[in-house]
Amino acid sequence: SSCAHPLPGSMADTDCSDGSCAIRPPPGVTGSSAQPSSSGGGKAPVLVYSRTVCGLCWMCRWNFWMAGVDFELRDVDKDTSWGAALDSNGYQGGTFKLPVVVHGSKAWWDIRDHAGLAKEIKERIAGGCLPEGQ
Repeated sequence: SSCAHPLPGSMADTDCSDGSCAIRPPPGVTGSSAQPSSSGGGKAPVLVYSRTVCGLCWMCRWNFWMAGVDFELRDVDKDTSWGAALDSNGYQGGTFKLPVVVHGSKAWWDIRDHAGLAKEIKERIAGGCLPEGQ
């Protein structure tokens, strides 16, 4: 079965039929800010846009916790700034699986290897990636 959850003010829907969640964003979603804000130390925060009922989101969070990656959790339905991050990273439209992860100007979605992503982000942080970096 499908669980349809429209984003506020849109007709976006979510399909959770296979145990994960796929979302179709509304056309032109850009959110209130084009870039994530920077956290202390001049380093870009790791932002995880998710839903509490999304199993893949929990897998991502678990892998980040296990790898020691600090992240800021954001509700994909309340904070739509993920839309601008996707657009600037080549998103071509259609559905994709949550979560959306943003670090600096780089965004990931349809994540297949959560442990690999945690390792990649940890390396980016160690390298001093700033918000205006990759």
